[in-house]
Amino acid sequence: MSGQDITIVIPTYNRYSFLLRLLKYYDKYDHHFHYLILDSSSDELHSDVKPYLEIKNVMYKKYDASIFFAHKIADGCQSITTPFAVLCADDDFLIPIGILASRNFLMENVDYTSAHGFYFIHSNAEDTKKKRFTNNLLYEDDRLVKQDSATERIDAYLSGSISHVFYAVHRTELFQLIWTETKTYVSDWGLSELFPSCMSFVYGKMKKLPVFYASREPNDIIEYDIIRYKKMYSEDKINKAIMGIATHLSMIDGLSLDEAELVTRRSFDKYFIRLWKKLQTNPSRKNNSCMPIWKILKQKARIRQRFRLICMQGCHPSIYPKYMDDYSKL
Repeated sequence: MSGQDITIVIPTYNRYSFLLRLLKYYDKYDHHFHYLILDSSSDELHSDVKPYLEIKNVMYKKYDASIFFAHKIADGCQSITTPFAVLCADDDFLIPIGILASRNFLMENVDYTSAHGFYFIHSNAEDTKKKRFTNNLLYEDDRLVKQDSATERIDAYLSGSISHVFYAVHRTELFQLIWTETKTYVSDWGLSELFPSCMSFVYGKMKKLPVFYASREPNDIIEYDIIRYKKMYSEDKINKAIMGIATHLSMIDGLSLDEAELVTRRSFDKYFIRLWKKLQTNPSRKNNSCMPIWKILKQKARIRQRFRLICMQGCHPSIYPKYMDDYSKL
């Protein structure tokens, strides 16, 4: 299957080793994807990356290190000429067979704006050296979004029943609109995934396909202090984002702007109630009476992991053995 009608957008910042790893990975395939690399690194470009930037289907754009990543994507994606586009982090892998399956689904289902599949988290480099490469399923309870109204889709998303469509395949025209509006209404990290995902749900349904779609790099969770959180989620920033979503919601669902703002605000309130509860929960406070159960669960997890290493080469059972060729390329 050819991917010449798809552009994979790869933002990068001071992680040339990861970028090189990703480009080497895609070089193992012959799907003819287009690649748009948006680089705002302050580091000097690594010499071993340069040959991959000279390939005819690779477009490389350099930005100032101070640019906000959403603004970088908004500017860069205007250069996309293919009908479909997808965002890929420089330290993750989007699996070609999953990208192609998502493209095919969107071609046949015009009322869906995004499609993706199963996400996994793989072992990091240190763990791989000590043991072997393994992966584990993410977002096990994730569901598709097929509500007919944009209002219902936004509410389902912000209520927490589904994950972001941040790395899903989109039609390019909508992808460009999403990021143009994100540049207009978002200026900080707090809403940088929430807003574009909301925009996607405003304009249509989401499909999660039963296909190996992504393997993600484990990252240390950044723990912001409460002052930083309040800055990221200031009243002004939230209100601006709500107005941005409401403007499009009113057009799609035929609501007045006031009605659209009201229903958007209600859904945002649900999201932030869950967020503040999470922030107020201290993960270090554990009920000691639960520790024996926790140890048993960890022991069972280790047994499952050893079984997979021996019998499935570290592959998760949901993608073994159908996607072993793709898994082996990671």
